[in-house]
Amino acid sequence: MSRQQRFTGKIEAPLIFDGATGTYLQDKASQEDWGIEELNLKAPDLVLAAHKAYIQAGAGAIKTNTFGANPLRYDKDLALDYLREGARLALSFKEEVQVYGSIGPMEADKKEDYLFVAEALYEAGIRNFLWETFPEASLLLDLLKDFKDRHPDTVHITSFAVFPSGETRLGLLASQVLDQADQSPEVDAMGLNCISGPYHLVKILEDLKTYETPLGLMPNSGYPTMVEDRLVYKENPVYFAETLSQAKGLSYLGGCCGTDPSYIKELIKRVKGGPATREKAPEKDQVKVRTKSHLKAQLEAGKKVMVVEYDPPQEATRDYFDQVGILQKLRVDAVTLADCPIGRPRMDASLTAMILKRDYQLNPLVHMTCRDRNINAIKALLLGLSLEEIQDILLITGDPVPQADREEVKAVFQFNSARLAAFVNNLNQSLENPFTISAALNINARNFDKELEKAKRKIESGVEVFLTQPIMGKDAIENIKEAKKSLHVPILGGIMPLVSYRNAYYLHSQVSGMQVDQEVLDSFDPDMTREEGESRGLNWALKFMEEIEDWVDGFYLITPFQRLYVIERLLEKYGQGEEKQYI
Repeated sequence: MSRQQRFTGKIEAPLIFDGATGTYLQDKASQEDWGIEELNLKAPDLVLAAHKAYIQAGAGAIKTNTFGANPLRYDKDLALDYLREGARLALSFKEEVQVYGSIGPMEADKKEDYLFVAEALYEAGIRNFLWETFPEASLLLDLLKDFKDRHPDTVHITSFAVFPSGETRLGLLASQVLDQADQSPEVDAMGLNCISGPYHLVKILEDLKTYETPLGLMPNSGYPTMVEDRLVYKENPVYFAETLSQAKGLSYLGGCCGTDPSYIKELIKRVKGGPATREKAPEKDQVKVRTKSHLKAQLEAGKKVMVVEYDPPQEATRDYFDQVGILQKLRVDAVTLADCPIGRPRMDASLTAMILKRDYQLNPLVHMTCRDRNINAIKALLLGLSLEEIQDILLITGDPVPQADREEVKAVFQFNSARLAAFVNNLNQSLENPFTISAALNINARNFDKELEKAKRKIESGVEVFLTQPIMGKDAIENIKEAKKSLHVPILGGIMPLVSYRNAYYLHSQVSGMQVDQEVLDSFDPDMTREEGESRGLNWALKFMEEIEDWVDGFYLITPFQRLYVIERLLEKYGQGEEKQYI
């Protein structure tokens, strides 16, 4: 039996689903503080009326009102009640339409939580399942295998939510998640839903290849606006239906947020014929010239690169640039610019990078955290950097906002660094000036095997270079050797000269990712002068550079307290000269 036959049992016409039961019920409910799934128990007549309205509009399939009924959102026993009752209400129409159990994504992706929801719906009589609005495929396909092994009599649609640009909120392309779903025998149909309106989902569809698996779309009615603290969707059922009906070769259609029964009624008027085979999307013209970042070119040429971190200032002052002559004289391969470390505001790293590149002919490596920007802001910034040919970036998850500031400053953290790398890697495919993606490697991690596994996942996401945390002891040196054996990408060893007793103990005790050997700590005395402290720190930094130089592809020098002269002295001690090709 083909997937198409398992899915609908016929191929004469696409199956038309209902619309957004959740937003429809939200508009109808008298108690705004009730959760949508709570209505299954508190206002079952309202839920039944919603199902009936969509059926009367012509829908051939309805979804249970259980999208968010899960043990993370509700007490486990309550979630079970909402699931059972949601299934019972929808199944009361099973003689008229197909009924699908709706399961949405959860904040903590645990397989057992999803299986709890699916098993509850199955026990309540559901045999068709719609896994909707998911941002990735891997976990979903894994749990589907387990579930369908136990319940082979079930049908499953996997649906992924994408932005108008074609990426999920985790930075994966629509084509990537659909390719994965298409290869899974447990998936009976698949598609896209939510976030985007009909125009953008149809445009995304045009660029997809043809699949063996039946394909469908359930767009939002459009894009919402905020009215009196509520998200409101503009009424446009005719435009929605006309636009969505232009999609070719689909096996099912329906609506997501904002689509009431009038949308489904208009859609049915315009959908004619069956899911004719879609033509393969034409090949797009490839970008003729793709430039290479400065750092990548140097590494590929076999040079042991030297990059120096010189953080942007905390104030709007050009005094910061008074010292960059040292960096120019040293001819460093890149200047790294931190993105508001420890969650405190500094002059924007990207704007600082532009000044360094334009006015001082220095090559910047811009740090970019996941803390302060959502996907739109990140993409906008990346597009601007690419146009300015600033192509070296370091992606890090970012320090949290300090506790004292959290009332006024809210973190975003829409991605972690690996997810952000995947997003940038996808964006690179369309850029003439693509980015070389660097990431952090914590060689001071207590469980370094786990850190290496995390690094390998980052490489799979598109990371090409690692910059390590500062090396300040024997364990870090052994870990960097292990990393070089395991990761097979360039590694820049982190070196940060300590400058005082207080500096050494603060980094060791207070700063995440720092680990200073006791031998190093004991070598500093609280009564040292500034010059003595800097000299002792330089000697340790030089020792660590020499011990790891055969295991790294370059060095990542972190400037202590903006004292660039310390970095200058370190490089002089290391042996700057023609034989090392640093100047």
